[in-house]
Amino acid sequence: MNVIKPVFGFLLLMLPVSFLTIFLQRQRLKGVEKFALWWIPLSILLVATTPTTSGAWMPLYFVSREIITWIMGGLFTLISLIIIARSFFKKT
Repeated sequence: MNVIKPVFGFLLLMLPVSFLTIFLQRQRLKGVEKFALWWIPLSILLVATTPTTSGAWMPLYFVSREIITWIMGGLFTLISLIIIARSFFKKT
């Protein structure tokens, strides 16, 4: 099963958010928790249902499992950082 590479990529992209949440107060993380509760299962579902190979000789527009992992992980990091920044500047 070709699962290790996508999981590693997703976890690698979540690393900045994980380090940032160590230093934040609990009430500032509520938005990220709500967001992660539906984003992570959605990411798992998308990665699990995406094919690993296209079976075509020259796949021009093929989206593989690894590409979906990088996109979902990158979007999670970006959106989480925006949520954290909003909560930080809103309550300061």
